Amino acid sequence: MLRHLAILTLFLGILHAHESPTHTIEELNKHPQTPQTLLRRALAYRAIHHYKQSISDLKHAISLQPKNITLQLELARSYLAFHQLTSALTTATKALPLAQSPTERATLHILRAEALLSQPTLSLNACQKAFQEIPQGKIEWFLLRSENQRALGLHNKRIADLKHGYNLHHSAVLKSHLIDALIDASDFQSALTLINSTLSNRRWKSNYLIKRARALQGLHRPKEAKADLLSALDE
Repeated sequence: MLRHLAILTLFLGILHAHESPTHTIEELNKHPQTPQTLLRRALAYRAIHHYKQSISDLKHAISLQPKNITLQLELARSYLAFHQLTSALTTATKALPLAQSPTERATLHILRAEALLSQPTLSLNACQKAFQEIPQGKIEWFLLRSENQRALGLHNKRIADLKHGYNLHHSAVLKSHLIDALIDASDFQSALTLINSTLSNRRWKSNYLIKRARALQGLHRPKEAKADLLSALDE
């Protein structure tokens, strides 16, 4: 696994060193097609949205190293980027037995959750499996789980999980989504309190003014809500 991560790090360094992924592809075309060069070229193809070529290179690399978990992860990501959700789900699910660490298993579960987003019950289940592997999670995991909970109307659980995520990561993005969750749950007063405590510390306020307008509307204070919307438009 460390070897695979080293390869990925090397690739990212190459991307930054050259002007564009296209230049990276041109350079890699001069080298033998090993799993490592195929991986690097596949990531460069994906960076310029050439998803078919990315998938083709990753499939070729996997045929040479079938048990390479990094190749499987990147193939699932390329399928997701290409909106081939069934293939992404199949790839991530088949790769699970190859995973040897909580990070690898959690990453595969999140990829499965992304592929299953149109089926929120199944997607939420996959998210929860990722959190079982790494309880502190990542910010994007909390957002993905929140989206599933919103779709399923699990307002109280959504609020509790976003609060927990914010306490762990102190992320402004999680705080913003927590406010939305409070409004969606009709807890307008709690949302308003959190918005007001945040607004004074923000340079750009329009996003939070719109949120406050929603909360004020829920509290039957339409004149104040209108004033906030006009202020947001002015900004």
